[in-house]
Amino acid sequence: MVFDYSGTLSPDAVAFARNDVLVEEFRRSGLAEFGVAAPENFWDRLVNPTWDEGSRGTIGYRRLLVREISAAWSAERKSTALPALDRAASAFVTRYLQCSGIDPSWHPLLRALYDHPRVVVVVATDHYAEATTAIRMHFDLLGMKAASLNAAAAGTWHRLLIANSADLGCRKDEEEFWRRVRETLSRRISGPVVLVDDFGGNEATGDHYGRRDKVAARQRQTAALLAKVFAGPVEICPFLLPAAAPEEGVHRLVGEIAARIAGRMAALTTAPANDRTL
Repeated sequence: MVFDYSGTLSPDAVAFARNDVLVEEFRRSGLAEFGVAAPENFWDRLVNPTWDEGSRGTIGYRRLLVREISAAWSAERKSTALPALDRAASAFVTRYLQCSGIDPSWHPLLRALYDHPRVVVVVATDHYAEATTAIRMHFDLLGMKAASLNAAAAGTWHRLLIANSADLGCRKDEEEFWRRVRETLSRRISGPVVLVDDFGGNEATGDHYGRRDKVAARQRQTAALLAKVFAGPVEICPFLLPAAAPEEGVHRLVGEIAARIAGRMAALTTAPANDRTL
């Protein structure tokens, strides 16, 4: 089983990006004191231009914010104000990751998958470097131990793994991402792959990652990549919430997906012992 994180397991990560929430979080963190007050400016100046770098490397969300906000500062201002800016950026990013919890609707299904001896769960996410530790902590709160894909490749194995683009240096719409997942698990799994993902479709309106044309293309491309990289059947379960009532949609969609997966889990009971589900 492969799950996307932001917008899928964690709809609250997307809710954090609503304009009204962002404005309050800018104020709460102190970023507003450094000119970060309007969501439009936040997306256009700070997030969208740096997303490629942030989602492919170890620089992290906090350092990107500090760098971009202070880019036009004089040397004198940097010498006096950078520590305060760093604290504000750290507070904002920490708050974002703390609020990006796993929706309770997913808890029963995740527990059943985690406890199943023949299932491997992978959280596959395009995210910043700080997200790996945060996601692991959210699973810890549910009593589930997770390891990063890199740690698993180095020998620290759990049946719950986190494949973060920032750790791997490539994103989910690239073959290399899925090849790395496959190579890490190749000695432990075989059989079908089931992916649950919003493909960016549940992202905030200001985030260009969630543009509908890009979402459709990303879904097609990801399906093709999975079929190419993994041997065996691939099933895609889109997790696209209705714009009018996203909170109600979460519970309904999770129920539908859980019902589909329950059938696969039942089939595992009678499958040959060397078959596993990813």
